[in-house]
Amino acid sequence: MSAIASAFVVQERDLAALMAAAKPQKRLLRKPLDRFPGFLASHARALAVFTESGFLFTTVLVFLGERGIDLLQSAHAISAEELQQYHETFTETNEPGVGAAMQLAIEYLRTVLAAVPDAGFILFNIG
Repeated sequence: MSAIASAFVVQERDLAALMAAAKPQKRLLRKPLDRFPGFLASHARALAVFTESGFLFTTVLVFLGERGIDLLQSAHAISAEELQQYHETFTETNEPGVGAAMQLAIEYLRTVLAAVPDAGFILFNIG
């Protein structure tokens, strides 16, 4: 499993520019122009990069959603064993240590969400 997960703080006022930059600009006889990296460099503040596989967030976000856990309001501790079991059931795979990695993913999300300014949002990128 591997994919890089990173988060960026973006101001609400820049939402239209973000949406425009997210669509590659078609050009005649050349490959489309990708303006998204330039948008991030000039309009977003990068937060920490997640050091484990970004693919874990697929399972983590479903887990949190199914249980209605609000990371900003809840100090609910979730055991590595519970996460390990959920991951094995959800993905039908057995990956030793994935429960502990999912705990790190949840803590990363808490940290990232705490960085959201009043007039902003988090852009979460897995790729």
